[in-house]
Amino acid sequence: MQFKTMGRDEAIKIREIISGNLHRLEADLAAAGLDGFKLEAGMITYGGDTFNLKIKGGRTNPDTGVVACEESENWQIYHHRYGLPADAVGKTFQNSSGQTFTLIGCRPRSHKYPILCRREDGRLVKFQASAVRRMMVASGTLTEEVSA
Repeated sequence: MQFKTMGRDEAIKIREIISGNLHRLEADLAAAGLDGFKLEAGMITYGGDTFNLKIKGGRTNPDTGVVACEESENWQIYHHRYGLPADAVGKTFQNSSGQTFTLIGCRPRSHKYPILCRREDGRLVKFQASAVRRMMVASGTLTEEVSA
């Protein structure tokens, strides 16, 4: 029997199946006394008959509902660079097309698009700080625009 090498479609399907079942692992963690963890499937790489899937996890902040991650921790340190408040993580806003985004953190080493947001369909989207400020003011999430 000859093996077929894994293709892009198979890798995507594997990632979707595993991602769809991470809630079971979260429940197992909770049953083991590790409450408040949220797991997320990351990038998948594949070649030949093997694949690697990155799974990120973090504890959910009970006050904000935001999962602790490197990007949200960076936000607490660097938010002043972007002219946005420290409590902006977890806030939602809309663009002019009506799509909803939730601010999840920042990557301070990214000069052009440092602000990370999660679109309503779950996709990660990067923005310039000025664009996020404008959209948050327009959505009413920020009361007044602050200069960076």
